[in-house]
Amino acid sequence: MKKISLYLVASIGITSSALYSMDEDVSKAPAPTNISECRIHAIPGWNRDAKHSAWYVEQTFPDHEDVQHIVIPPKRFDFAQRASINFVEKELEKKEASKPIITVATSLGASTILNLIGEQSQEELHPNPYRPAALILTAPFASGNSGILHLLEGPKEKQIDPTVGPLLKRLPGSHDWLPFLAKFVHYWSYDPAGIQPIKSLENFPKDQLVIFAHYKNDPQVSVNDAKAMYYLLGSRGHMRQKLYMILKEGNGHGNVLRDAERPIINSILRAHGLISSDSIHEGVDLAAYQPHYKEYEEYYNKLIAQERRYEKLQTPMYVGAAAAVGVIASSAAYAVMQ
Repeated sequence: MKKISLYLVASIGITSSALYSMDEDVSKAPAPTNISECRIHAIPGWNRDAKHSAWYVEQTFPDHEDVQHIVIPPKRFDFAQRASINFVEKELEKKEASKPIITVATSLGASTILNLIGEQSQEELHPNPYRPAALILTAPFASGNSGILHLLEGPKEKQIDPTVGPLLKRLPGSHDWLPFLAKFVHYWSYDPAGIQPIKSLENFPKDQLVIFAHYKNDPQVSVNDAKAMYYLLGSRGHMRQKLYMILKEGNGHGNVLRDAERPIINSILRAHGLISSDSIHEGVDLAAYQPHYKEYEEYYNKLIAQERRYEKLQTPMYVGAAAAVGVIASSAAYAVMQ
């Protein structure tokens, strides 16, 4: 039993280290004739140098002066929940948005911005909802729970540690309790039953331009998360001409938008009047990046069913954890008294 406990603690540590390597309403603003009329928001994942979101911005808009980089501090890591949302929201309020915004967000940054927009969309009286003209989302996770499970229980070729993954697979009900264990051991501010992108998208603006980009074999965030979110938006009546999916061969994370993908993104922005014609690459069939949402229904059904289970398990898990702490404390006090 001691060995199993050590493995569990080690698994949470591995998750932490792996993930570490891992914005006035402008919806009615006139379409710009040149990219200089847009503001760029680059919101990276949980890394120190913001390189993943910055690369596409720097390569596509090398002389653009109106770029705001928003890097969520590592100490605020809570899988895109309250601390991350509040930080990004405050950063976005520092500059007036008098012109259209193109948001390029990665992993933690992408999921945080989804939660922020979804949350603000529920507040009918929100004075200044964040509505970028375009959302470019690379490797977003649909929930922190799915991120934890993918890192530690995914196929062998995707696992961070091939020893820990098989062990967790053999333990009864690991899908149900592992996110709670992660909270109690390491991510104290994280709530497995709390706000998640897959829930926030239920209130998402149907006319928001959304571009998902994901590696097919991403070892840190499952591509199925992007598919599930694409399905949810499509099934809710999201404008089809405003919804795109770019799936890339390979097993990287975050750095999806490289040279081969830049023409696709630029073509989409051009089609929606957000980038000038001299930046466009001809010959891109945009229909190829708009699959029918029903193709991804199974991924959504599986993910949302598990999320509903976490909501039901929250109270018994917390009660059990409190009881365990009480037993440990009592045992420690008894041992001291002997």
